[in-house]
Amino acid sequence: MDEFIDKNEYKYDIFISYSSTDKEFVRQVVTVLKNNGYRVWRDEDILFKYCGDRYAPRVESGIDESGVVLYIHSNSSVRKPFVQSRELPYALKKGKKILLYPHKGIKSVPKNPKMRSIQRIAILENPETGKEDEMFSILSAVQRCFGDLTSSGRYVKLETCSEIWSPEQISARLTDVKFILPIPESRREELKSMGFYSEASDDTRMLERLRRFLLEYDGQMEADALIEKTACEVADYVLERLKNHATMFNGPMVGVSGITAQRSQDGIETHSLTMEMYRSDYFTFKVMSKIYGNLIASLGDRANPFDIRTIEDIPYYAPFLCSLGMGGFLLQKEELKESALWIKRSSGCEAGNLYHFSYDETVAIKDLNEDGKTVNLYGTMYRGIKEELGLSGDELMREGGIFEIGVILTSSRIELELLSFQVLHPSAYSRFPELLEAADDSKLEVGEQFFLQLGDYRRELTGRFPTPEALALIQRLEVRYKEEMLLRQKRNTLLVQISPLAEMGKDVKTDDFVIVGDRCRIGRECKIHHFVHIDDDVVIGNRVKIQNNVMIPHGVTLEDGVFVGPSVVFTNDKNPRSVTPDGRLKSDDDWTMTPTLVKEGASLGGGAVIVCGVTIGKWAMVGAGALVTKDVPDYALVTGCPAKVVGRVNEKGEIVAREKL
Repeated sequence: MDEFIDKNEYKYDIFISYSSTDKEFVRQVVTVLKNNGYRVWRDEDILFKYCGDRYAPRVESGIDESGVVLYIHSNSSVRKPFVQSRELPYALKKGKKILLYPHKGIKSVPKNPKMRSIQRIAILENPETGKEDEMFSILSAVQRCFGDLTSSGRYVKLETCSEIWSPEQISARLTDVKFILPIPESRREELKSMGFYSEASDDTRMLERLRRFLLEYDGQMEADALIEKTACEVADYVLERLKNHATMFNGPMVGVSGITAQRSQDGIETHSLTMEMYRSDYFTFKVMSKIYGNLIASLGDRANPFDIRTIEDIPYYAPFLCSLGMGGFLLQKEELKESALWIKRSSGCEAGNLYHFSYDETVAIKDLNEDGKTVNLYGTMYRGIKEELGLSGDELMREGGIFEIGVILTSSRIELELLSFQVLHPSAYSRFPELLEAADDSKLEVGEQFFLQLGDYRRELTGRFPTPEALALIQRLEVRYKEEMLLRQKRNTLLVQISPLAEMGKDVKTDDFVIVGDRCRIGRECKIHHFVHIDDDVVIGNRVKIQNNVMIPHGVTLEDGVFVGPSVVFTNDKNPRSVTPDGRLKSDDDWTMTPTLVKEGASLGGGAVIVCGVTIGKWAMVGAGALVTKDVPDYALVTGCPAKVVGRVNEKGEIVAREKL
């Protein structure tokens, strides 16, 4: 594979060589390239500033300052002496990468023999629309030169969270608004006989919003006629796909009519997100996507009306936002590397052959909670992971979740998407291929699946077509991974060793000489002091304090708010021996681990010994030097050897009652 061109070495990314006869086409090209972040040089920008003898040197300077030359090969450009005798020969002399685009399907070859072997841009189908697309073809060729990925549209971030939103921090409320368009009567019965149906609603509130939007866009537009015509086109499309036995989704959905965010005082971090939702269905979603696509295709010189930038724009565009997606990557963490599972969509699916998230589900009516008014968004995420990847909660680590919402804008699709991620539990690594194979939707939706290490996806996916939302999410996860690696480098000095497989919550503080083993799960805002060894698979909650000289073996669970005093001893083997009866050194298979649970708020005094197999109750207090061999009740005060209940304490640790011994 050729080396990618480094944009940092040039002032401009693209120099466009063309004939003025093709300037309208070139303006479209420039708009597409600039919208995708490319710096473009073209002579239209300097024609009136550099005239006569000053023009040619300025053009040559533009070529020198650009990474790639894009030559628009047309019937007019082949007859333009300056292009053929000055621009292109100079670019060849300078060894520039030249892309030749055959405008209007021109078959002739360039007059300059040296130009006949340069790369000719092939006309590609846009995977989103399935149609040949000139702009998409040019953009794809340019992106391959720079090692950029070609997405079939763009994704706009609306709100994000630095960590993840907990289920309590992200909520969705279903209102009484309905927006369900009727299937045209002429197609209704045939579609119903094939299992595709839609029950229209007489609620016109969202329909009225749509009519106002269309009239604002074009005062002469007959909104109802456009909706009816588009509904017929969509019904015919669905019929054709069903007759060809293609995979088609069908059923009720929920749309979004408003989003509010509660933010920190500095306005940077989103603390919580609330969505207002309405009832819709798949047929309405397809009709609205078609109307959107037709408006985009017919823009001409008009400004794009779909300028969605913030959550404040959502109510205005609500009729088009009748679907909420829930997508994410499954991550696999190994020592010093992290990989994401990419899925190539099955060709039988809509938007097939695109490279996408590991899982992607549509929020639906069946995700409603028992109250019938709120939507269980985390339930949607786990449903998608189960149906598409075959994974249940036990096969996942606890560190993933939902952290962003944005809008997808392609040439044929407008949709809100929640972005998330989950981490595969190491115990499921070997079984995952079998679980994926057995998943309900894998055969219908998965064409290919493969893990790519974060940081390597650009090279591996160059020339392929990821969805814009998948591309945005992998870039977010790459940033998070780099930040996590920097944090680990700071932690993993000679004095602190934290396994890369451990889950460390936010704001955990460690002193020197701390060791944290594989697959440990440590919550937020914990304090771990000097000479603490936390063994593999230990689970520690939020705001736990562990004092000096403590070893916590695997099998121990400390719930939220537990205090572990200095030199506390835990055990995890009821019958400890170094060797077997025949004198062999014991292996992991020769003994049985016995778990210990310390419940919320409990305190263990300095030097206490906790024999395995016990449960220490909520807010209980174990006195210094006590030997605990039996369960300790909630709020009990125990002392002695063996420990006995001598009183009761409150949540402040104050003695509120004494027991008679």
